[in-house]
Parts: sequence; C-alpha cells; structure tokens
Amino acid sequence: MMRGGRVIGCLVVIALMVGAGAADGASSRIKPSQSAGPLTIMIGSKKSSYHVATRAQPIVFRVKGPTAVRLLTRYLYDPVPDGAGEITYRLRAEVDGMSLLKQTEKAKKSNAARFEGESTGTLERTIMRLPSGDHRVRLYPEDEDARIAVRLFRGEGKKKLTWVSFAPTEHAGALRLHASDTEVTYYRFDEETPARVEVHGSMRMKIITRLDFGTATGYTQSYVVKVFLDGKAWKTFPLKSKASHVSTYPDMPEITPGRGRVIEFEIPDGEHEVTIQLDGTTAGGAALRIRVPKRELKVG
Repeated sequence: MMRGGRVIGCLVVIALMVGAGAADGASSRIKPSQSAGPLTIMIGSKKSSYHVATRAQPIVFRVKGPTAVRLLTRYLYDPVPDGAGEITYRLRAEVDGMSLLKQTEKAKKSNAARFEGESTGTLERTIMRLPSGDHRVRLYPEDEDARIAVRLFRGEGKKKLTWVSFAPTEHAGALRLHASDTEVTYYRFDEETPARVEVHGSMRMKIITRLDFGTATGYTQSYVVKVFLDGKAWKTFPLKSKASHVSTYPDMPEITPGRGRVIEFEIPDGEHEVTIQLDGTTAGGAALRIRVPKRELKVG
C-alpha cells in the first residue's frame, strides 16, 4: 500500500527503472481505452473524474516509456460501512501480459469524497516506473466484488520524493552520528570490510558516505567508493571530503566524521547483491547511510 509508501522485506521496494533520458517531472492525464465506465467523485464542491476498474472489467491503457505512471485510487464501497473501519483489498497490475506482485491496500471511509451521495474510500497513491518501449497496462482489483475508482497520470508530478533509510546486511559496525539536534545511524565500512545489501530492483539508491578524520589525517582528503554488483566491479566514485565541524560520533569520540558526500545510481531489475568498498585513502575507514525512495512499485 502506498498511503505513505512501503519498503517490503529485504528491500523489496518495488520499481521499474526509468531510463536516463526520461523527464517525468511534469504530469499529464492518461485516458484509459477500456474500463468499467467513467465516474465523477465530489470532494466538497469540486468534481474529480475517475474511471472504474473491476476484476471483470479492468482498466486498460497504453503508454510509451521510459516514464513514470502515477495511480490515484479510491475504493468504492458497496454497501458503505458504518463508522470508519478499514477495508482491505488487493490491487493488481499487468504490463505487456506479465502479472505483477499483488499490492494490498487498506482503505478507510473518506470524510470528504462522495459518489452518488455516499462516501468513497480514502485516496491511495502509487507510482509505477516503466522502461523504454510501448506498453499495454491492465489494472484491476483482484477481489471478485471489489470496485475501485482510478485516475492515471504520466509523470511523478511536482511532489518531492521521500527517501527512507535502509540498513546494510553486512558492515563493520553501526554507530550513532550526532549533528545539531538530530541523531541518525551510520554503518562503518573500509577496504577489508565492505558494506553489503541485498536488493530487489529496479530502483534508485542514494548512499551518503563520511570519511574518518583524526589528528593525523589532515583537514581535506580524497577517497574512492567502489560499488560491486553481484560480485563484479560496477561503479567507481572519486570523492573529496573535509572534516565536519558540526557532526560527531558519540560512541567513537576519537574520530571526526567527514562531511557527507552523496553518490546515487540506478539498480537494474531483479535480485542483486550490492557491495560498497572504500579505497584510495590512508584513512582508517568510513561510514555510510543508505537511502531509497519511499514510494515505488515494481512492475516486472
């Protein structure tokens, strides 16, 4: 479910990779070629047009990638329940005839949205990322009697991505980093003990690294972060850092954290092991923090 998004299991953040040339900041409406019919939902005095999807009559649309497709969905109650209790339903999408993982939604009765005088479910949001090529997409609730109202948009819109932290499966130790009034967890790594994480792509990944500084390492240092994909050398990031004046490691006061340096890359489709290794420095080690987008759906 994507009311705020979800990271599932061992980072099964589910997303299709957008090609480097995709530009999806702008948003445009997608009109389906098939559905169970159009629908108008009132939100206060404002009218919003939707299309209905059922298991027997799915929404079908075509779209050219690479692109992001934004889904806005509302559950249509029949009958409308008393109170504001949750109802669970399963949303399924198929791209080019390939079935996707089921996504479970939990809808509550909306206080504002109404259809034919009755309440609908709360608005749920999902982003699918499609690779290059022409694609045919079928979208429907898996539950036999469920009906959902759907609005489709090409592009992610103007909403900024929310990134969430993810812990590596292997590292040289966790430690707290204190900066101003905040405290976050970083994970140590070096040349001998790299950090590793198992992921299910495709997806974006952002890694914030902080080099170790001590009395003998100077104020500015260069270093290299090497990234391996499934045990093979994949990407190399030459970086330069200075000692931070505002960050500390309460558990390792003898080390001054370097200023955070960010690397970002796309992980291809499928299950992968990503290894992050430190190189090209005389520093004793470094620490990292892995970040992934909170709201992404895999379609492949």
